[in-house]
Amino acid sequence: MSEETPQMEAEWRPPSYWPFVVPALVVVLAVIVFPWVFTIWMSLNEWKVGSATTFVGAANYLRMPNDPRFVEAVGHTLVYTILSVLLPLLFGTFAAVVFHQRFPLRGFLRGIFIMPMMATPVAIALIWTMIFNPQLGVLNYLLSLVGIPPQLWVFHPATVIPRWCWSRPGSGRRS
Repeated sequence: MSEETPQMEAEWRPPSYWPFVVPALVVVLAVIVFPWVFTIWMSLNEWKVGSATTFVGAANYLRMPNDPRFVEAVGHTLVYTILSVLLPLLFGTFAAVVFHQRFPLRGFLRGIFIMPMMATPVAIALIWTMIFNPQLGVLNYLLSLVGIPPQLWVFHPATVIPRWCWSRPGSGRRS
């Protein structure tokens, strides 16, 4: 007769991880799945303020290519993507190659280059506000020294997206 180990004597019990999984599932359903499904349902209906919704199926999607606002939004999205993905990738790669080389003051210059990433977004936002101010901004002042008239950096449709891509918080490029 062999002696049974304590592990063999213990009964099988269901896993006790459900109290940890259920709250996470509830959050995922509430924050990700429900809004996604509801957005798809909304896109298949015609919405008018103050009246009931009307099911239109794919009609909203068939109208999109001919809608000038949609075409303009796609254009803005492409410009934004190029300015905030491709250019930082190219400049970042260039900076990595330059700072990988051995040269005098390399460590100091690396530190200076990294400093903006340590600054708080609020301080940076205030600095950009001072720089781009259309009346008192530093950038317009510097441009006036070379004869360029003041610009409406954050108010003109042609410059607002590039300016935002350059100075937006959360870009990893804080300056």
